[in-house]
Amino acid sequence: MSDGEFSLLDRAREVLATLRESKATDDSTSMPAVVARQVAESLARWQGSASVRRFLGVPTGRDVLAAADSAVWLEAKVGPIVHMGAAQVRFTTGERVLGTCRLEEHGPCGIEVEFDAPGRHTVLLEPLDPTGASLGPPGVAGELVVYIASSDAVVGVDARLALQPDGLLIAAVRQLELAGVQVFYFDLAPEDRTVLIRAAIELHGLPDGAVLTHPDHVRDIEPGSADFSHVFGLTAVRRLRASGVPVVAGISELPVPGPEPHTVGVLCPGDVTPTKIESLQDEAKAFVTAREVADALTWRLDQATETRLVPGNRLTPEFDNRLARHRLFALVDEAERSIHLQTYIFREGQVSNALVVRLVRRARQGVRVRVIVDALYSGEQVLGRKNPLVESLSLEPNIDVVVGSPIGLGQPLDSVKLKQRDHRKLLVVDGRVGFVTGRNISDAYYRGFDETPIHHHTAHEHIPWLDAHVEVEGPLIEELQRTFAQAWSTYGGADHPDLGPEPQAVRGSSAARLVVHNGLRDANGMLQYEAMLDAARKHVYIVNDFPIVPSLASAMHRALARGVRLVLLTGNAVARRADGTFFPGPVYRELFEHMVKQRLEPLIRRGAEVFEYVVPPHPTIVPHGGVVRPYVHGKVMSCDASVSSIGSANLDATASYWEHEANVVVQDVAFAAALERQLEEMLQQAHPIDLESDYWKRERSKRAIVAKLWPSAFYS
Repeated sequence: MSDGEFSLLDRAREVLATLRESKATDDSTSMPAVVARQVAESLARWQGSASVRRFLGVPTGRDVLAAADSAVWLEAKVGPIVHMGAAQVRFTTGERVLGTCRLEEHGPCGIEVEFDAPGRHTVLLEPLDPTGASLGPPGVAGELVVYIASSDAVVGVDARLALQPDGLLIAAVRQLELAGVQVFYFDLAPEDRTVLIRAAIELHGLPDGAVLTHPDHVRDIEPGSADFSHVFGLTAVRRLRASGVPVVAGISELPVPGPEPHTVGVLCPGDVTPTKIESLQDEAKAFVTAREVADALTWRLDQATETRLVPGNRLTPEFDNRLARHRLFALVDEAERSIHLQTYIFREGQVSNALVVRLVRRARQGVRVRVIVDALYSGEQVLGRKNPLVESLSLEPNIDVVVGSPIGLGQPLDSVKLKQRDHRKLLVVDGRVGFVTGRNISDAYYRGFDETPIHHHTAHEHIPWLDAHVEVEGPLIEELQRTFAQAWSTYGGADHPDLGPEPQAVRGSSAARLVVHNGLRDANGMLQYEAMLDAARKHVYIVNDFPIVPSLASAMHRALARGVRLVLLTGNAVARRADGTFFPGPVYRELFEHMVKQRLEPLIRRGAEVFEYVVPPHPTIVPHGGVVRPYVHGKVMSCDASVSSIGSANLDATASYWEHEANVVVQDVAFAAALERQLEEMLQQAHPIDLESDYWKRERSKRAIVAKLWPSAFYS
């Protein structure tokens, strides 16, 4: 680095110090004019210095690949000098101003744009002061390269091949280019190698194309001993197809990491022949035609999750724990042929003991009972432990129990063994009716608030949780049965003809799909939530109380940026009283509570409305102040009164990547409208989170400390 650049670095430090000082003495929204001038002068001088630009963190941005005439999210990832000195960022390409976004301290800044012309578009970022005056030339705050795909086929090229291409690869991609096929380069390495890949493309004369990398996902998860490169690649392709880009194949002669599925075919360079190219173009044409006639939401969900919409169902949501218990017991008691139950937690208590008794009685009456439990969280076949509930069921000749991923004595324990658990909760009775639920078999999930005495010092473990299930009748029950049967087989259960799904008649007017996520193989649950958020145009309701994975937090910020009302109904990991103090509960749950709430603050600052659920008043609820704000365990999302999801998948990294999940996604206006009315009723009595309230301020330091120190491996 030259002496001149050293002096520029010194100047940078001076400006940073001035900015900090001005912020400390001036809490107004606009920066002093003198500081804005300093930033503008400094940016102009620094523009040509690559070393200083790296010091300042001025990003080049990530390439974007999108379809023509579709909304493209352009995010301004600016360096610290720009962020502290500028108030806005203007996006321009050529002579065209695409739009402006306000820089926010919390959450991403960006705009949605439609490009109608296929090809490469360089977008320059220009910093502006609060009055809209420019602080530097376009590009000084960074740039983005946007590739807009045409209706022709799009093929991905493994960047490992592009870094050191041989003659076969070069010939293959040139054949594609001559045939009008657009290529992009995908890199699954954990580090960002965009500069190296770009240099290799230019050096070897490969066709220009977007370079798509995935280092942002490193912050989503703590991989441990797992390899997530397959999931990242699969997720990228499904996102592209969901947005309308006709990706039809990938080229890689190297092993593609991870198991099936691949979504699109993986070709070796030698497979690229004129005949193959013609078939790829035909596939792309069919893709584009199908997209043009499809409903936008259905298309997104189809491509993102590779599931199908099934019409003709009767679907019933249930938030009330007591009513959910009565319905569960009634279905078991009415079973005539079979009961198939899967649960994550099977914990001893009044509800679980009553259920075991009912299952035994039905089995003795000739009903075939099959139960799947997760070993780790049900305490069965884990380091020699046994669950007495499971043991009692196993004594019955007409009841079979299989255990998901047992952990034997002497087995090595790694992150995959501990974190890739089966979190699904399903019930199918007689192959005709069932649940998909967030409720485990334990008292907290099935005991009603109106039947639980609560005083000022009731222990948290005795206070019920808010949860939800959806009851399914109709053709979709075949998908539930199929999912249960696959898990049954995976965990060693004996095959039998009655495990297969039976054709079901139309039972109602609701169209729905079952979205099943298989941990480490796909990210279907996360992509389903993303698709719903990206399709929303009016409002989104969310019920959940887990730390939101960054990918979904970004989708929420995008929704807020385009004016969507975002409402979250959450709870407290340890139940709170009227004044916000905790009922007696475990310290680790208090720490978890602070970590979850810390992740909500950026969304609140960007306009999200966040509420804590409040239990309706009841004569048996008598703590000082008369209010209980319990834990919320439900997993619900509803958008625009048109599409809703209920199931087992939380919005955290564990559910998004590691565990097995199942959600029912209902595309029915009547169902969604009724569900949202129930949510609005809950919100009427809920506790709104106010960032300026004493309750929120008094725990600010705790949230900051816990968020910093909480081991990411626990919830990622």
